[in-house]
Amino acid sequence: DPMPDPAESAALYDEKYFATHYEDVAPGDPGFAKHVGREDHRVHFVKKYKTQGRLLDVGCGRGYFLYACRHCFTPVGYDVNTTNGDFISRKLEVEFITNPQEISQRRFDVITFWHSFEHFPDPERQLAFFADLLDHNGILVLDVPNHDSIDAFMEGEHWPGWDLPFHCHHFTPVSLELLVRRHGFEVVGKKTYHCGYIKNRLAENALTRLLARPIAKLFPGSSILFACRKKAH
Repeated sequence: DPMPDPAESAALYDEKYFATHYEDVAPGDPGFAKHVGREDHRVHFVKKYKTQGRLLDVGCGRGYFLYACRHCFTPVGYDVNTTNGDFISRKLEVEFITNPQEISQRRFDVITFWHSFEHFPDPERQLAFFADLLDHNGILVLDVPNHDSIDAFMEGEHWPGWDLPFHCHHFTPVSLELLVRRHGFEVVGKKTYHCGYIKNRLAENALTRLLARPIAKLFPGSSILFACRKKAH
């Protein structure tokens, strides 16, 4: 099937999409702190490479990561449509931008893609665009599904990482590293989380349940997480 054009891509991410992918909770609501707390591991990962500065989160969803990192960074959310704009700017009090022309005039110390990069029909073009927005020595963070994982192999067509028509491209650690290197980045940190399939199988047995997570961490999981530094010209 042909790739969707920009208008078609934006139309996919309507209120129905976000209602099925995110819970609608705001500051002060029960469960909000739990949602923000789930972003702590992402904030911790970013802070290994940058501890402060201007941060752009691309494909920011409901903005929970933006809210979680606001004490360390000056966050800005960017998305292809305005579905969550009012929630992020009014409820979370974080700047939200949906116009690529407006974002092109800005510069950032960190740019993050938390499971959003695979949604772009043209990853080469998007990476080139956002690479230009990074300041010298800036950090790019990419978190995408890993179709070279045991989870993808064992679950086959039922693997959630395929997620068509929303996921336009699928990556392996090798293909993702080749892509970022072509655009002037070096990979300075990486992880693949843990293998959900192995963890779940071991957790079924009372004798191996306590070891399920440590053992699963020894095998590549369903996601690839890269920290990439922009090379000096």
